[in-house]
Amino acid sequence: MKIVCWELNNEDTKHIIKLKHNAFSGKSSLYCDDKFIMKKRALLGDEVKLSFNVEDKQCNLDIVPNKLAYEYNLTVNEYGALNILREEKSKIEWWAWLFAAACLIIPIVFIESLILAIIGIGGAVKCLSIAAKGNKERKNKIALCAKTTVISWAYLGIFYLIVNHVTEYFLKIYT
Repeated sequence: MKIVCWELNNEDTKHIIKLKHNAFSGKSSLYCDDKFIMKKRALLGDEVKLSFNVEDKQCNLDIVPNKLAYEYNLTVNEYGALNILREEKSKIEWWAWLFAAACLIIPIVFIESLILAIIGIGGAVKCLSIAAKGNKERKNKIALCAKTTVISWAYLGIFYLIVNHVTEYFLKIYT
C-alpha cells in the first residue's frame, strides 16, 4: 500500500490530504486531516478520479497508471496542481514476517501437495495484508495474524486426517 500526502493551505488553516492506495486490490481511501472522506475501488490498471471538497475548495484527485507504477495528481480549483508533500510505503513490521514464515513452512515441508501450498501461501499473504493495513491497533493485528497462522496449520491437520482416513478406507477395501 502506498501513502501519498499533500498540504493544502487555506488562508489561516492548513489541511493534510492523505491518499492510501493499494495498487494490487485497486482500493483507494482518502483522508483530510486524518478524517475519512471517501473510498473507491477500481480494477488493476484503471484510472481513478476522485472529486471532493475541503472547506469551500473543490479538489480533484487523479490516480493514473504509468507502466508499473501510478502517478497521483491533486488539483484544487484556485491553486491548480499541488506538489506531493511526502510519499511512503506502508511498513510491514517484523512480527508479521514471522507469522508469514510460519505459514510458508507448510508448502515447503509438504511440497507435493498443491492444496497445502495454496493454504500456506494464502495464510502468509493474509498475514502480510493484515500487518500492512494501518487502521487497526498493533495488538489486534498481531492477534489476527496469530489466528490466521493457527487456522492455516489447522487446515493442514484436517487435510492430513482426511487423506489418512480415505487412504486407510481404500486400503481396507482393496486388500
